[in-house]
Formats: sequence, C-alpha cells, structure tokens
Amino acid sequence: MATAAKASQGVDFGSEAGSDSGLDTGTLLGVVAGIGLIVIAVIRGGDADVFVNMNAVLIVLGGMVSTSFIAFQSSKILEMIPVVINAFRPDVMKPVDYIDQIMSLASKYRSGGMKVLENAEAKVDNRFLKNGIAMIVDGYNGREIYAVLDHEINSLSERHNAGQKILRFAGVQAPVFGMAGTLIGLIQMLMHIDNPSTIG
Repeated sequence: MATAAKASQGVDFGSEAGSDSGLDTGTLLGVVAGIGLIVIAVIRGGDADVFVNMNAVLIVLGGMVSTSFIAFQSSKILEMIPVVINAFRPDVMKPVDYIDQIMSLASKYRSGGMKVLENAEAKVDNRFLKNGIAMIVDGYNGREIYAVLDHEINSLSERHNAGQKILRFAGVQAPVFGMAGTLIGLIQMLMHIDNPSTIG
C-alpha cells in the first residue's frame, strides 16, 4: 500500500523507467510562446541591440552555474538533466491505469499460470512494472518484491527531489546576479558620463 501511495503522490516512474519518450507539446509550446513573445516585444520596441548585453548574460548565467556547482556536487547537477527532460515529456499512465493492468495480469495468471507472465513481461513498456513481473517469474516472494520495488521508488523520488532542489536554488541565484549585473552596468555608465548634471 505504501508503494502505491507514493506512486499516486506524483512519483513518475513511467518517464524515467522508459515507458514514453515523446514530448509534451503543451509544455514545449508554452516555453516557445513565452520566449517568442518576449523577442517580439523587444523587436517592436526599436533597437533590439539595446536589450542584448553579453556581459550581463555572462554575469547571470555564469554566476548561477558557478554557485550551483559550489552548493551541490557535480554528479548531482548532472543527474538533474533527466529531471529537466522529464518536464517536456507527456504524462504517463495514471496510477489507476497501472492498477487495472496489474489486475488484468493477475486474472490471466490465475487461468494461464506463469507462462502468461513470461509472455506479458516482453510486452510491458514500463520498466518498473516489468521488473516486478520479472521477479515474480524468477520466483521471488512477495516480501522481497515489495522491498526491491519500494526501494526503487524511494531512490527515484530522491533523485527527482534533488533535481528540483537544484533548479529552485538556481532560480533564486539568477535574480541576485541580475541585480549585480545591473549595478555593474550603472557604474560603467556613470564612469562614461562627463557631465553629472545630465543624470536624472
């Protein structure tokens, strides 16, 4: 029951377990539309070069990345990449759909025996469910299967939470370095103003 509860709390073992490799068009369109609208607004505002400052980009991105590597282990940051990719994948089957699939397999097992599970193992796309079926076929008892699958869910949840923590940290650091870049830009601007009376 604990395993099913964790699955229903948003642990997406489908995406990382290899059940779907497509893209979520809604998320992708949202990102493209957001960036596109900003670009259009900048272009319509006149001189787009005014809004493009590579020094500012280096300060914000460089600062955000460097502080992330300082705060977290490099291996954890690399593990975050699949978490970001998962955000662009479509939703996998709902927990109730997996329950229906498992109930169907159990019903067929009662009538067809172990051969049914051996055949089903090759047809199941979800790696998590496939592992469970394989352990049944290999003769593991219920307690052993529960322990292994529960550990797999906990490990997956920890990886996802670690990736989310890194992204939240980077999201906090970006505005900080953005403000630092603004102050640096103001200092550089003031250094090139010959007549202070023109300020304001």
